[in-house]
Amino acid sequence: FSATGEYLAPANDNLADSLLIEKSFARLSGSNLGATGEKDEPTHGDTSPPTHSIWWKWQALEAGVLRLDTHGSNFDTTLSIYQGETMENLLLIKQNDDSTGTSTSEVELKVNSGTTYAIAVDGFGTQTGEVELNLLFLPQENEPPFNDDFSDALSIDQIGTAVDGTNEFATGKANEPLVTNNSGLLSTAWWKW
Repeated sequence: FSATGEYLAPANDNLADSLLIEKSFARLSGSNLGATGEKDEPTHGDTSPPTHSIWWKWQALEAGVLRLDTHGSNFDTTLSIYQGETMENLLLIKQNDDSTGTSTSEVELKVNSGTTYAIAVDGFGTQTGEVELNLLFLPQENEPPFNDDFSDALSIDQIGTAVDGTNEFATGKANEPLVTNNSGLLSTAWWKW
């Protein structure tokens, strides 16, 4: 808070002040309380003009898949991924407002080695709150299992039949029931009988 009782802008309020993420798996906490939009800043999540955006950046050290979400945030978020270092040269790569019926956001994109990506989280409309940004990078050789999605569940033909499988490199989906109150990234593989 400032002396006038207003929220101070977070350190990563502007694109030029993006916080660098140096890990391939991260669960980051922050807030967009006191954050502002910038001149020439694009609309995030294809729904809301920028009013309280905060920024991170991440560089791919090799080719693969990057998964980002705001699951665990306590307000309706938007999430956009860009290439570029200034508002004038930002190139939208991927964006999301509500991930599969939730008010948090989720994107997955293929990334190229050596490329730096700008990550913007904002609130839908003028919403603000506590942000949870979850990041997972999977190197190109690490593909999720075939039954990563509920719609691709593998059939078990007979009760008592043993099945082989793994949830290594699997992902979680929005609205997926949690075993605990963990709001981070899930790794779920699916079977049916």
